[in-house]
Amino acid sequence: MNERQQKLTDEFLYNNSGQLSEKTFLQQFPQGEQSLSEWVSTILNNAATQCVSGSPADSERVETALNLGFRFGFAPVDKGTLINLLDNPLHTRHEDVIWALESLKLGKDDDLTEAFYRCALSEFDYLDDERGEDGSYMLNSNSIYGLAKIATPLAIEKLALISASAIPQIRSKVEEVTKIYHLPLTWPD
Repeated sequence: MNERQQKLTDEFLYNNSGQLSEKTFLQQFPQGEQSLSEWVSTILNNAATQCVSGSPADSERVETALNLGFRFGFAPVDKGTLINLLDNPLHTRHEDVIWALESLKLGKDDDLTEAFYRCALSEFDYLDDERGEDGSYMLNSNSIYGLAKIATPLAIEKLALISASAIPQIRSKVEEVTKIYHLPLTWPD
């Protein structure tokens, strides 16, 4: 996005008190010959590609791309880009990436299973500040829920592996979630 497009997008997504309609926004931010889903995919892919330094600008690009996707929709073609963002430690929007992947309703997907598994065990630097005194492991928990929703033998195997985590909150979350979803689980020794 160029500077004008970024300013327009910021106004539409963050500073808009109903003044800039979706129709006006889309007219002023030309998509060229792309469909709306292709346009969102391009912005998302560009943000993911540019997220290489962990700078605030990287996080802002990722946040903007995800918010546009939530507003206008993600497409199945975005799966690879979203999985790359889920693995990328240089931004702070991993929970949003999980929700974006879940919005695609990919079902029994092994790539998604592997991505949620890696994320459930992730320890991104910014999470230390977000955990605070309550020791919340929301990103890990959302990944565990994602695996439970997939519920394939591979996903159940990954949940069993996660249950061996050294972090008690993660272990108890696996136990809780597998009970909620009535999943058979072989606990590691």
